[in-house]
Amino acid sequence: MTSNTHPIIDTEYGPVQGVLKTTALGRNFYDFRVVPYMKAPIGKLRFRDAQPPDQWSEPFNTNIERPTYFCPPFPPFPADGQEDAGIVSVSTPYLDRKLPVLVYIHGGGFQIASGKLNLFGGDYLLQKDIVFVTINYRVGPIGFLSLKDPELDIPGNAGLKDQVFALKWVQRNIAKFGGDPENVTIFGTSAGGVSVHMLMMTDLARGLFKKAIPMSGTAFIKAWPFAAKNNLTERLASSLGWDGKGGERGILEVLENADAKELVVAESKLLTTEERFINHTPFPFTPVIEPYVNEKTFLAKDPVLMGREAWSNSIDCMIGGTSLEGGMMMLWLIQAKLEELFKDPAHFTLTRELGLDITIPKDKEKATEYGSKLKSFYFGDSKPSMDTLKEYLSYAGDLHFWHGIYRAVLSRLHSNGTGKTFFLSIRFEYKFKLYEAALSKRL
Repeated sequence: MTSNTHPIIDTEYGPVQGVLKTTALGRNFYDFRVVPYMKAPIGKLRFRDAQPPDQWSEPFNTNIERPTYFCPPFPPFPADGQEDAGIVSVSTPYLDRKLPVLVYIHGGGFQIASGKLNLFGGDYLLQKDIVFVTINYRVGPIGFLSLKDPELDIPGNAGLKDQVFALKWVQRNIAKFGGDPENVTIFGTSAGGVSVHMLMMTDLARGLFKKAIPMSGTAFIKAWPFAAKNNLTERLASSLGWDGKGGERGILEVLENADAKELVVAESKLLTTEERFINHTPFPFTPVIEPYVNEKTFLAKDPVLMGREAWSNSIDCMIGGTSLEGGMMMLWLIQAKLEELFKDPAHFTLTRELGLDITIPKDKEKATEYGSKLKSFYFGDSKPSMDTLKEYLSYAGDLHFWHGIYRAVLSRLHSNGTGKTFFLSIRFEYKFKLYEAALSKRL
């Protein structure tokens, strides 16, 4: 029986029971914290496309601890999570209205985090008459393993396809929670911003939302979403016992049968400091341009090319970022020595990220030429070191974020579409010596 404090909603897979709560700012809302939208990706489903959950008949209590997919250790937090975490959270002030819907896609480098409301709650947004939704999607190798053999049916981007699956659930079910499926806005930060922009590119998401807000991340960032992987899949499988035999099929057998926690812990140990700073690969498993194309393909080619004919060019979009985006690299700077990493000016070269056909060492002379210009632009006559940390973080912010953000804004402004593009830049001067405090831990 439905009550005013514990309402029951009939979703397509079964009834769910929510609870009446109050935001930190004092407004009442109905909270459905844990609503399953996909089957647990276990066993043969681990790396494959999302499947519908089994039906249930008794009201599912959604007011429970929200699960998180397994994530690698992220100091000071240990590796944690579970394999059955394909859920959405819905918060709504009314159940009998037709309100605008905001769907938030979390960041975390496609490696960590979830849509947990203690991190991404809608208290402020729920002061307005909107329905707020957050989603979980698979991350790390479980969400982004890519194999070339079409017979294995693991081309990659399962985590992004989870997002599409969740958005389809929103379209079919959100009206029962007081939301308007014809007025859905998706937004996200960092990897969530990249995801939002990629959803604007892929035909798999056509018509699933009407507005988009990619924040601090776009599909045009090449440095970390599409960085070269240097046989990381083989290296991961080897660290878990692969004997080098059987090709991709042998790799898949090892990775499918590996303990999920051991899998993400092994992933966290793959990258070297040089790969993170010189090859611009801070995260190992991220979106890929899929190796073969079929009706399930999310990314068939470079998003820059997809953007020219994207279905979303007719919808409104707000793109932006913040100052000191390069602060992300502080996660690894504590162990790094900039003066050693960037002795060679060629290591500043953005190569593919700037559309330059330069590789090191093949085009070492050209890489050195461009790298020297970049080094001079950011550091002047100074040398990269912890004494020029601000200069390095400015360089890192442009490399990992702002270059792609500006490309996205300019491409939208010069597109043939009818959608409006808004540009948001949030800049501030920090007063707390956060970076210096972090670096002091090195000593």
